[in-house]
Amino acid sequence: KDLSEIIDEDPYNGTRKRKPSVDAVQADKEDQAPQLAVPQPDADEPPLYRTTAIRLASNQLTTLQGLPKALAAVMDDAALYLTWIDFSFNQLTEIDPVLASFPELRVLYLHSNHIARLHEVKRLAHLHHLHSLTLHGNPLEQVKHYRLYVLSILPQLRSLDFASVTPHDRVKATQWHTVHVAPKLRANASTNKLT
Repeated sequence: KDLSEIIDEDPYNGTRKRKPSVDAVQADKEDQAPQLAVPQPDADEPPLYRTTAIRLASNQLTTLQGLPKALAAVMDDAALYLTWIDFSFNQLTEIDPVLASFPELRVLYLHSNHIARLHEVKRLAHLHHLHSLTLHGNPLEQVKHYRLYVLSILPQLRSLDFASVTPHDRVKATQWHTVHVAPKLRANASTNKLT
């Protein structure tokens, strides 16, 4: 199931939205005279809301393909206003790079999916306002030093997996990063300079 299927459902009762026939749309276009004024929103279309949160938990989503289009259908300017997303209890196998297109994101729930590769957390590094993240219940949680790695990549987090990040956690993550991650970054940088 992907997001295009969810857009076509009525959020209140889960039924499929009725779409006008091609003939009806064509007839409407022919009946309308050209207007010079700014067109008013169609009374039959629901207004877009300036919401800050989206809950798409438990939808059996396997991909976030089409997320910007789906959000544009229900909310006004998600890139500017979206601060909270819940994708928990789906079938996601990766942290989709599309999440980086929401720079104001502060809370992201990805728990209970099928994300296995710990390095995918790097895709969230540009979300500087992100302060709460959940990844528990994913295979990546079983990787040794999971919490230290995540906190070293996202040092601004205040909560990881619904547990507060303590000053001690931050110190350990910084030390761990210095020993395990920074040398690899330096090695990659010097290799890139040679090529």
